[in-house]
Amino acid sequence: METLIRQKPLSMILLTGVILASIFSYMENPALRAWGLILGENESSRLDMLGNGGQVVVGGRAPAIQLPDSDGGRIELLTEAAGGSGPIWLTFMTTWCATCKAESVDVRAVITKQHVETTHYAISLGESADEVNRAMGGAPPFRVLVDSGRTVGAAYNIRAVPTHVFIDSQGFIQNIHVGSLSRTDMERRLEHID
Repeated sequence: METLIRQKPLSMILLTGVILASIFSYMENPALRAWGLILGENESSRLDMLGNGGQVVVGGRAPAIQLPDSDGGRIELLTEAAGGSGPIWLTFMTTWCATCKAESVDVRAVITKQHVETTHYAISLGESADEVNRAMGGAPPFRVLVDSGRTVGAAYNIRAVPTHVFIDSQGFIQNIHVGSLSRTDMERRLEHID
């Protein structure tokens, strides 16, 4: 019995060591960093230039966006060149996300019926324009920007999809929601941005 009691702490120490080694190995994996799952030093310092200590926060200035859309055009948002474009609603998503697909029906309905001058963009993370168009049947239900390198996703610190970001006409973030939203919640958030 005494031998069994002594072996359990040793087993726990070994298990803890294996877990810590796995975590450090994960953090140093260049493939994960390339996919945007882990930020390296260059990305972190780039984010610090945004203000707010590199954090995207409600009330803070939204990072600029310069991305191609799924039709091959190029969109600039929240930059000096883009000028004031009114309130913006961003939905970060992927085509393989079942929740994103289910929610897209409500997003389309809200966009169609909304009375405020809010512009909606979906931002597809880690996928090409061809992948987006194939997954959405060639005609996305709304404007989709393609962040194949996940640079905008990293700038907005996106860790899960869907993530919704509501930005006012001055370029300040009014609301961030991680996860899906009901149609009523979407409409409620849109009512509170100017």
